[in-house]
Amino acid sequence: MVKIESYKKFWNIVFVIDDLSRAILKKLTDYEAKIKNNPSIKKDLRDIDFIYMHSTLLDLAKLVSQAGNDRSGLNELKKISPKKIKAKIEAFYMNHREIVVKIMSNRNRIVAHVDIDKNPYFNMKFSGAEINKVITDHRESVEGTGMKPDLAFIAALKSLKSTTQNEERYSPSDFEVDIDTFRKMIQEVSSFVTDAKRLFYSQANT
Repeated sequence: MVKIESYKKFWNIVFVIDDLSRAILKKLTDYEAKIKNNPSIKKDLRDIDFIYMHSTLLDLAKLVSQAGNDRSGLNELKKISPKKIKAKIEAFYMNHREIVVKIMSNRNRIVAHVDIDKNPYFNMKFSGAEINKVITDHRESVEGTGMKPDLAFIAALKSLKSTTQNEERYSPSDFEVDIDTFRKMIQEVSSFVTDAKRLFYSQANT
């Protein structure tokens, strides 16, 4: 028989996980349907793509955080779950370790972006894909004007390329590439949370 305290804690954590999962999926759908290929809304609502991206990343961070002061995500569920569910959560973190590192690093810098003394957000660097996109945009913008690409500008851009996930800032282009991965992560979470619900319900009624 599961203790009443553990049973209540389990359902509180599961409620938060389910709520975060629904919110993340809704934001991803809204981003793809209403923002991603919509220059009009980007013009009318300044930085709307960044706002949605940051909001989604913060929700993802709440879900996957392993920090001791975060009490309502997967890490907390793992602490009170049977071995079978713990193993699934540990496998989840192992399979997605690189993207979890990037999510958490961005979350920490977004929240503390005004801290100019310690690892400010604006000091984070960019993915190779984002650097290449900006360089391509620059080359295309000068095509047909008789001007040559600014090699100094291109070299400066290349120097901003990150070498590690925990120093890589999300840009909308990176975020869009990872949307399918985010959905897959939520599907995995929903699957083993459903298994956990069955186990806890079964144990509470035996």
